[in-house]
Amino acid sequence: MNIKPQHKTLSLLLFSAFIQGICLSMLASISQNIMDPGGMALSKAEYGEMFFFLLSGVLVVPMVFPYISRRFTMESIYRFSALLNVIYLAVVLLCIYFGFRARLAYILLAFSSVFGGAANSLTISNLQFIASQLFQEKAKNVTIFIHALVSIGASAGPGVMAVTSSYVALSTNLFAFVVLSVFPIVFSFFVSHDMKKVAAVLQQDEMDNGKFPLSAKLFLFLCVGYGFIEGFSGNWGVTFVEVEKNQDRAFAQSCLSLIWFFITVGRLSVLFLMKKIPPTLLHVMAPLVMIVGVMLLLSGQDHRGLGIGFSILGLGLSYFFPMTVAISMERFPFLRSKLASYSSGAVMIGFAAGSVGVGIVSEYFSVALSSFFSMSLLIALLLAVTAFYVHKNQKNMISRQ
Repeated sequence: MNIKPQHKTLSLLLFSAFIQGICLSMLASISQNIMDPGGMALSKAEYGEMFFFLLSGVLVVPMVFPYISRRFTMESIYRFSALLNVIYLAVVLLCIYFGFRARLAYILLAFSSVFGGAANSLTISNLQFIASQLFQEKAKNVTIFIHALVSIGASAGPGVMAVTSSYVALSTNLFAFVVLSVFPIVFSFFVSHDMKKVAAVLQQDEMDNGKFPLSAKLFLFLCVGYGFIEGFSGNWGVTFVEVEKNQDRAFAQSCLSLIWFFITVGRLSVLFLMKKIPPTLLHVMAPLVMIVGVMLLLSGQDHRGLGIGFSILGLGLSYFFPMTVAISMERFPFLRSKLASYSSGAVMIGFAAGSVGVGIVSEYFSVALSSFFSMSLLIALLLAVTAFYVHKNQKNMISRQ
């Protein structure tokens, strides 16, 4: 059976997104080992600082991606980002396998986190840009599919570790993930012809147009706010449930897989909802769903209430970021490569604030994690208002034309 080249490329993009999801949730997946006195023995603040190093790697990419995308082929950039993922996972594996602790573990994790952050931002930027170029008519759907596979990977990573923890060593699972991360590099050689169709030199108007409209900046703000809520709930939700809600560790750890499961469900479901409901309305509704989820988490006291809260929060988070990216690139086609990279950087800035910032403030100022969930309510409300404004403003601009 002959498979069309574009279908092969799409399969590669989705598989790469899946691997990126595993990498994205890696630190959260092994967070208990990182902070366990019998494991790496890092403090809560030191664990939070790992996301600062992730951010350092992330922030390099938005500054260079618009330029390297004009000077190197997409397949070269793709393979390089995949190699960074291999290095990131391999160093984490070494820390676990050899039982590195305290200062040495901190240094190696910090080093790998820089690579992991750069790999995440470069991979997502590249996938979004390739999708916008190769699948222009279905770019919105493909972008959401890509992020759905990211969330599936992010859920599968901790899920596999939790299910197999009683009979498979953590280092064995990590080794399997390292092997999986090599496959995107290998597979890329089978679709090199299709990858070359992606313009190495961008449209002339993108190269020459230095303007960055206010609406485009507001889309990036939406990415930052989303990143904070996802980063905080994903990386501190387990600790919040175990410490402040006094639930058992097994249930607390399952909440991480639960939130990513419903992020995946939401991203897949919205592809069908978009046929019935305008995407702009769905975009504005997402932060309102987040608010409902956070309120249930703050009021929940048992497995049922907290489980429902994480589920609804996951649904609210699910499609907001990929839809933000897809709509922004559709609205500003002359800024596609910049928005593809800047959006990844923006979401990771928020992600780091929700991870590093929360860890440092919580550690040194003894601020309860519930206070940050309350802050998330305000951020989600601001996201809803901003999303409504950018869509209302666009409608007014169209009506005046």
